[in-house]
Amino acid sequence: MPLSQEAIQTILGIKERVDLLPEQMAKNLKITFFPYGEKKVSKNVLSFNKELENVLVDLGVEVIPYERTLIDIPFWQKIKIKTFCFSTKIEKYFKRGFWPI
Repeated sequence: MPLSQEAIQTILGIKERVDLLPEQMAKNLKITFFPYGEKKVSKNVLSFNKELENVLVDLGVEVIPYERTLIDIPFWQKIKIKTFCFSTKIEKYFKRGFWPI
């Protein structure tokens, strides 16, 4: 006997509705595909990619164009990210007791 919606919500400790069927799950799924060029991947991979996309669309999955998924990061944010990465790398060398210079 399958669990009720209420039982699943109680077990998970959430109040939101839980989709139980694959068709329901697909309707709430959003994906994007990276636009590989034809010269970078084999025809089999491109064929599989197209077939997968068609099946997902048929199931009701929302396919978001790759270009819409990209965001422009402000210059100051890029500096902050690079500074964080650099400082993390330095910290790693100190923790290991190894300094490459």
